[in-house]
Amino acid sequence: MGKLYVKFDEDGNLLDFHGSPILLDAQIPQEEDVLQLLEVYRPKVRELEEDTVGHTKVFLEGSRKVCRHQECNLGNLITDAMVYARILEDFGGAYWTDAAIAFMQGGSIRSSIEKRSDGSVLAIDVASVLPFKNDLYVSQITGRSLLAVLEHSASMYETESKGGFLQMSGIHTTYDYNNPVGSRVIATEVLCANCDVPTFEPLEEDRLYNVIVPSYLANGGDGYTFVEENGPKPQRMQLKDAAALSQYLKRHEFVYPVVEDRITIIKKTSDNANGNL
Repeated sequence: MGKLYVKFDEDGNLLDFHGSPILLDAQIPQEEDVLQLLEVYRPKVRELEEDTVGHTKVFLEGSRKVCRHQECNLGNLITDAMVYARILEDFGGAYWTDAAIAFMQGGSIRSSIEKRSDGSVLAIDVASVLPFKNDLYVSQITGRSLLAVLEHSASMYETESKGGFLQMSGIHTTYDYNNPVGSRVIATEVLCANCDVPTFEPLEEDRLYNVIVPSYLANGGDGYTFVEENGPKPQRMQLKDAAALSQYLKRHEFVYPVVEDRITIIKKTSDNANGNL
């Protein structure tokens, strides 16, 4: 307890702090109303701690320093789970799905999941990773708008504290930071939806694509546009993001998501490296 004063810059970086802490030890009686409130929530927390929803063979990387700046395997798992949830809704007709692409902003991934000795993933792990319980939406956008989304995500790579850098499923893209803002996406392939065998194809700017996004992004969070002007209204899916991840874990005996070059980053070459002094 006590007072703590902190100072941040406009990007959220800590600049200074000071305060006057008050030591609490066993001589200080606990607040009875707080103890009673804790008892209200304790059974639900215990339930989450005891509910095994799946198993992983690998560490699931969800840290801020990774998922907000580059591809991470937990981001791959989450977005794959979003695509899988749509497959189970069976809107693909004669094809395997109607939405083969999914995005999740790195800022929504709030923690990693450690690999336990038995590989178990608990419900409380999922709740810690995705605590906001965003609805999921399928939105139809043009390839041109999809390219703009990727360019915006590329611009988030160099920000220290913002979480707008996107994790993705159904896309292979390359960002070249030797190019100016707005021209950094140099290659993009997308997974086909209306096809008999899912394969990656070059992005076509005039083509329409169904993409799955959380409500935060659908509503313009982090400056993204996932709804076309005069386009169809996004369709809400049956499951929220955390429920989709839990469903995926339950239906797969073990998961082992890899970092597989969904996002390739070409870092900016310094003047010195080019021989310019």
